[in-house]
Amino acid sequence: MLAAYHVVLGEDVTALGKTTPVYGDALTSEQAEAAGFPLVAILDGINSAALVDGDRLRAALQATRDDLKNTSDERDRLLAALETAERALKESSERLAELERKAVESVASQRLGETAPA
Repeated sequence: MLAAYHVVLGEDVTALGKTTPVYGDALTSEQAEAAGFPLVAILDGINSAALVDGDRLRAALQATRDDLKNTSDERDRLLAALETAERALKESSERLAELERKAVESVASQRLGETAPA
């Protein structure tokens, strides 16, 4: 059991559209109990807030993990599409080079035929 503690009570006050916490003076444990804030109630409030905050943080962490997984999956899909496009480009380049080679051979063959003695 705690030998002594003090409590600072506060409330959120909205003025001019802005919410600001306003705190009173520190109370002794006896003053806090007399004001209706026994240690058990204070600790229950702290624990409840911590549990809610923990749940919120766990949910946020899971959402972040899900986003990371989705981003990773999308990256993998894009990399696969890039590899497919690179293969297609390589095949097209090779085919174009082959067609150019054949065209040059055809032109050279025609020129040789034109210059050959009859």
